[in-house]
Amino acid sequence: MFETFERPVARVWPLFMYSTYCLVGLGFIALSVSRHGLSQPTRLVISCLMFGLALIWLGATLKTRTLPTSGNVGQHGIILVALLMALSRLP
Repeated sequence: MFETFERPVARVWPLFMYSTYCLVGLGFIALSVSRHGLSQPTRLVISCLMFGLALIWLGATLKTRTLPTSGNVGQHGIILVALLMALSRLP
């Protein structure tokens, strides 16, 4: 039943996902600082967290010689989507 979570996925999909979230996080950082300065630190922290996690996972995917598993990529995707949803709920 749980064998599907350990299936290797093609390396191109995690690279695409992580690089997209890096760009999204960097865009949110730039927009947050340009619009609000440092008056809304929660938005800035969540944006930096999204950028940092995506950058770390992108680097790990590039450095490893083994293919990432679908379970790991799925968990990382859920975390990044949750951070994106948290950013959209902030005033």
